[in-house]
Parts: sequence; structure tokens; C-alpha cells
Amino acid sequence: MVGLGNTFGGIGGTLEYFLVPSRISMVAGLGQLPGAGTTGGGGLRAYSAGDRHRLFVEAAVAPLAVSDAIGFSDSRT
Repeated sequence: MVGLGNTFGGIGGTLEYFLVPSRISMVAGLGQLPGAGTTGGGGLRAYSAGDRHRLFVEAAVAPLAVSDAIGFSDSRT
């Protein structure tokens, strides 16, 4: 997938691998954040039962913000 968000590493792409068929997966992404260069993110997802419109809960480690992107001089992620 491509998109925007935490598990995409900012603006980038992600891969998802199901550990338990249709219920638990690992996600990993690589992307770009303004002012931070190349970044990455990853996590685990647990899905609810069902065929369509399933709820999922995600625990992830990812860059959340770049403070200089909102006008501050500090550029830590």
C-alpha cells in the first residue's frame, strides 16, 4: 500500500504480513517526512471477526511529528 500515516513512515509505502490468517498481522513501512529524510515505522495489528469493514487495533513504533514542519526551530522527530 502507499499512503500517509504512522505505519507508512510519513508519506510512503507499507507491507503487511498476516501471522494468523485474517486476524493478526505485522506491518512495516518506509517513507519520507519533511525535515527528517527517510523514516520507517512498524507494528502489529489485531483484526475483529468478519468479512468486510473489520475493526483493527494497532500497536506501532513510528515517527509522529517533525516540529520544524509547524514553524519551530527544533527539528527533532
